[in-house]
Amino acid sequence: MQATPIVPYASQYDEFLRQLDQQAPQGSWVQLELLRDHFLSRAVVFDDYRASVLLDGRGRPVGAGISALVPIVLDGRRATAGFGFDVKVLPAYRGQHYASRLAAHAIEHHFRPGGADLQLLTTKKSNKLILGRMIGRLMDSRLYDFVYLTLPTRRPLRPGRAGGEAVRLHIDLLSDRADLQTYYELAPAGFGIWHLHKCYQLRISQLHPLLRAALRLQALLRGPQAALPQQGSVLRMAALFRFSEAQPVQLDSYLPALAQQGIDYLLVCCRRGDRLYQQLQPSSIYTYDYYLIGNHDFSQNQAITLDVRCL
Repeated sequence: MQATPIVPYASQYDEFLRQLDQQAPQGSWVQLELLRDHFLSRAVVFDDYRASVLLDGRGRPVGAGISALVPIVLDGRRATAGFGFDVKVLPAYRGQHYASRLAAHAIEHHFRPGGADLQLLTTKKSNKLILGRMIGRLMDSRLYDFVYLTLPTRRPLRPGRAGGEAVRLHIDLLSDRADLQTYYELAPAGFGIWHLHKCYQLRISQLHPLLRAALRLQALLRGPQAALPQQGSVLRMAALFRFSEAQPVQLDSYLPALAQQGIDYLLVCCRRGDRLYQQLQPSSIYTYDYYLIGNHDFSQNQAITLDVRCL
């Protein structure tokens, strides 16, 4: 069915878009369902964003996506990048290039007019749907790998490993908007906590049977404070930013304060083998491999500061 032109987001589409979240669980071993108050709850933290809805021939929504202009620092030089996220299409309409249409629309109507020559998105390495469609147009040089570490807030950090490569991926808040202060807090040691749960939460809709067995074993070995998630659990998360590999002791002492706020897990972005990974990976209950994908080449030794709002 021929799609009508892409239209700007309107509140009349919100109920459909939230239902679309339920039809697009993330992950394989752990399937996560996105929960949010409204479709724009993750977008409103950006200074310049646009949400678009794709309609079918009868004017019914079949997909949507959000684009934002975000600051990024590459090897010490600040630039503006176009960042695409929350691109989703109804299952019956997938494989028909509708996601590509939404991406092209963002580039033509938002990124290029906004002066964003660099265009980015993030995706799990295991996300075959996105990578399979894009790999023909992307060389390895346009993939910058990183990981998410998942730290439970209700148990102490484990001793880290010594050594590691220099930290080249940094996470920071690159905006001074006063109204964003409700989304983060700064610890006395200087690092920041971005309250992701104010933008969205995640429900574990399904756990692979082998993973469930492994979690039960971990709970037996680690005791009642293991804080391991269960199927059906709703996860309230935060993300770490402006953190130095020299601050693990201060982070460990700050975790109980996050737990008291009802935050279950703290996400840490780093790269496999760097000093931050070496120190914190032993405390992570999940480690997710991701790509930062760009339309320009990356050097794997490149220093990148990514805005925490992109997580």
